[in-house]
Amino acid sequence: MTNFKRRLADDILFKIKNEPLFKQKILPDIKKGIVFPAIRNEYISFYYAKNSLFKYDSQGFSTHIKYGFVPEGKDDCYIFQDDLVSISSSKDFISSYDKIKEKCMLYAGDEAAGVASLFNFSAAKLPQPSRYSLVDTEITFSTKKNEREWDYRPGQKHKTDQIDVLLYDNEKKLLVFCEAKLFSNKELWSKDNRPKVTNQLDRYNAQIASNEQFVLTEYKNYFAILKNLFGVDFNPPEKVFKHCVLLIFDFDIFQREKIDNLLIKDGSLEGYRNYRIGDIKKIELENLFKECSD
Repeated sequence: MTNFKRRLADDILFKIKNEPLFKQKILPDIKKGIVFPAIRNEYISFYYAKNSLFKYDSQGFSTHIKYGFVPEGKDDCYIFQDDLVSISSSKDFISSYDKIKEKCMLYAGDEAAGVASLFNFSAAKLPQPSRYSLVDTEITFSTKKNEREWDYRPGQKHKTDQIDVLLYDNEKKLLVFCEAKLFSNKELWSKDNRPKVTNQLDRYNAQIASNEQFVLTEYKNYFAILKNLFGVDFNPPEKVFKHCVLLIFDFDIFQREKIDNLLIKDGSLEGYRNYRIGDIKKIELENLFKECSD
């Protein structure tokens, strides 16, 4: 775990505050709760629709070519072969920002788009910390044997566990990991055995148990960076909830009965903390945190 860090060098913090793209485009969207800043090891990933819209490090802003190549003068999704002779791309991220966001959204599945609804609770959104907030997303643990690194790196080949979101109770100073699943996700359902999601939760719970102190140390750094970059001052975390909470969403009243009968009453999720809400856009984090009352 020595390579997992939530830190930014002072020069990166100084530079990004003066970047026109950050000041004019990204920061306003963070305050609207539609773009989420996730601090990593010497870089920030800015998520939109749960995809990484931009990355910022010592070299400046970058984005994936599938988002960042925005042909000038082309408003539709198709080109002809003859267009290739004269087609050119937008020359800067500021002028193509909205188009890049549109392309980023195209690659978001329903589950990812649902999780992105939680960006409205971003810890960086408000000038003063709310009691309950979203702290991080796409938190990745290495599962390679004898591997001590816990961090996502583009191009890495070893297997990882990736938890969807990390929430925070600023009053209790409590960090809570959550894994989100659509009602239609096949990992929730099994005719004969435990649903596959329980194996996933077992792995996540084991990661949390073995790395609690390291998590606390790095997220204390995280909150210090949030204060420097966004002016929001959270209490340093002191505890990590020992269960990864399963968040099930996107279902109607009839499907709610199926969840109750096939997952809750039959004991498939016995011993696993879960929170269920039909429309994730209506979620209240206070209610979810009631599952973390230990």
